[in-house]
Amino acid sequence: MITIQTPHPIEGEYSAMVDNTPFECLMIPTHPNFLYCVGPKPPYDSIVHFKLFPKGSLQPIYETDIHVPMEPLPTSTPRSK
Repeated sequence: MITIQTPHPIEGEYSAMVDNTPFECLMIPTHPNFLYCVGPKPPYDSIVHFKLFPKGSLQPIYETDIHVPMEPLPTSTPRSK
């Protein structure tokens, strides 16, 4: 999931592409300044190209490269004595 936050409430419907893979974008009424774009998880520790489109348009309104962080390390489990 890729989350976009804006200073003002978001209006309209949007879709996205992450390295040419389609992502669906949605808003949650209780969080009007956030847009959540959902799709397949990109590879860990990579740079992906993100494009945001008004729903039904082929012309992006925003583009950027995003760094996908490394895979989280497993946490240690305390041993019982």
